[in-house]
Amino acid sequence: MERGFVQTFIDYMSLLVPAKGEAYLMLASGAVGSALAWALGGIDLQLQWLLMFVAVDYVTGTIAAGKTGEWNSRVGFRGLFKKVFIFVVVMLSHGLDVIAGTDMLRNAAIAAYAVNELGSTLENLDRLGFGGMIPGFLHRAIKEIKSREVVKK
Repeated sequence: MERGFVQTFIDYMSLLVPAKGEAYLMLASGAVGSALAWALGGIDLQLQWLLMFVAVDYVTGTIAAGKTGEWNSRVGFRGLFKKVFIFVVVMLSHGLDVIAGTDMLRNAAIAAYAVNELGSTLENLDRLGFGGMIPGFLHRAIKEIKSREVVKK
């Protein structure tokens, strides 16, 4: 009876061992993930929230573009490239922080991009017809920021 249980347990455990190709993929994914986490200055709450803001903005933007008939795969790909670039800037800001011995630039970059992504998400929600649910002070803040952008151009 004991032998049967032990053999069954060994057979079950062997199912959990990844195949050779899976093991290499797991190794490569772990190495890339670790390198990105290191370059970004760690995966702390600030970075997690920035990732959330970026994802929500992209999803709401895609849905809004589909609803208004403006969806274009080229524009969507360009949007993804912009989102990746956000994290490149965070990496570079972290690098400058390391050189300067501070932690200010990375956090400032994350905060600036988070505010920008929030504004973009609110615009997308407005385009989707949910503008009435957005508090008035946020609407005014977005209009103020937009008017400043127009003046700069």
